[in-house]
Amino acid sequence: MDSGRADSKRIFTLLWAAFIVQVVGRLLDFRWHVTHDGFETARDQVHAHWLMWLGNLSILTISVWGVRSRPADEQQRGYLVVLWSNVLLGVVSVMHFIQHLNNQEVDWAHIALAVTNLGSVWGVVMVTLARRGGATEALGK
Repeated sequence: MDSGRADSKRIFTLLWAAFIVQVVGRLLDFRWHVTHDGFETARDQVHAHWLMWLGNLSILTISVWGVRSRPADEQQRGYLVVLWSNVLLGVVSVMHFIQHLNNQEVDWAHIALAVTNLGSVWGVVMVTLARRGGATEALGK
């Protein structure tokens, strides 16, 4: 196996590992919200979101690596979708954190978080399909 293929496989494996961390972080967040009425402090928010934030930081790092290591192909486009979805997720998460600290209504932030999360999922699916050679057919090209 040449170095480029080994790097590609390593990046792909790490992408999925970071994505799984992010999903488990969302489940932790969901569990926290089910068992609590609302946020009281910044500490509550960190307790509810730390794993999701770790997943976001990890997937951002991996997607940058994926974009930089790929030629302009379907995998790179998938990594770009993951990258930009998670950049936006990070921005919205910071704004969401601040709004909760100020006891403000945050419905728009929940919608934006859902959309950026779906973008991340779609990007991971794009990379996965491209690696399996099915991206062109699945994406309607």
